[in-house]
Amino acid sequence: MMQIGIISDEIGRGPRTQVRLLKKLQKDGIMAGVEIRSLRGRYPHQLSLLEAEQAARMFRDANVPVHGIASGLGKFNLLDKKAAKEQLKTIPHLVGVADIFGTDNIRMFLGFRWQDSRSMCDTVEEFGKRVLDKLPENKTLVIENEPATNAGMLDWLVEMIGRWDDPRMKILFDPGNYIYAVETMMALSRVGVNVNRVIADHMLHSEFIGLVHIKNLVRGEDPLKPDTVDLDKGIIDIPELLRALRDAGYNGAVDLESHRRKAGQQISEALRLKPGGKGYGDPKIAEKDLRMLHGWVKEL
Repeated sequence: MMQIGIISDEIGRGPRTQVRLLKKLQKDGIMAGVEIRSLRGRYPHQLSLLEAEQAARMFRDANVPVHGIASGLGKFNLLDKKAAKEQLKTIPHLVGVADIFGTDNIRMFLGFRWQDSRSMCDTVEEFGKRVLDKLPENKTLVIENEPATNAGMLDWLVEMIGRWDDPRMKILFDPGNYIYAVETMMALSRVGVNVNRVIADHMLHSEFIGLVHIKNLVRGEDPLKPDTVDLDKGIIDIPELLRALRDAGYNGAVDLESHRRKAGQQISEALRLKPGGKGYGDPKIAEKDLRMLHGWVKEL
């Protein structure tokens, strides 16, 4: 059965706020894990091992499993050799932080999208191999389909996973990111395009999926800048998505990344780039979304 969870700063900045909500849900029989994106405004690679241990102890004591840790690994111009070298240096520390939190999953990206992704295949493949060389056998890189990177669309990401042919490389599947992708928004402007059908078709690659993010969106005034909404009110049919994942044999974690903020207001683009920034995360919205997601998963 799939496990539900939420990205840490979708609840609030600090682990105490995050644990408080998750323990409240446990009293109603809702067991939710957490994916560490930031704690008190700092990414996992910025935490000392002592800070990581202090936070991890809070989650362990509250019986909250950690589904993965975020990192900026691979979120840079892959043609910048100096930047690549600096990023590779962070891997041992990321592995240490992941060990402390008791998770195998470390998020990764495939380089900012400065040009046609296909022309970057060899460069991406080389960087991935260098990362794998530094990664222990018990850790997994979950690579997100992020529109700002070379892996914006899942088909290309699947191709790269096949090139590496290594069980430590998996996909962090975020269907909501399709709505952010220019390709998808342009496709949705054509009659008859069903984004839910596109997403369901990608379940054919479910053996590569290591983690799933959940959000929902609608087209805004600017068709290329969609707005986040309640999970049951957007373009994506999330219950149908969950059924497709189940039917494809996926039984991992589905973690909320709603990008929704206090009083339902949209977060600015500038704030969205800052982990745990001011106004980032709201326990009431997080609770509502987690209860809804729990209900859908329970019905599977």
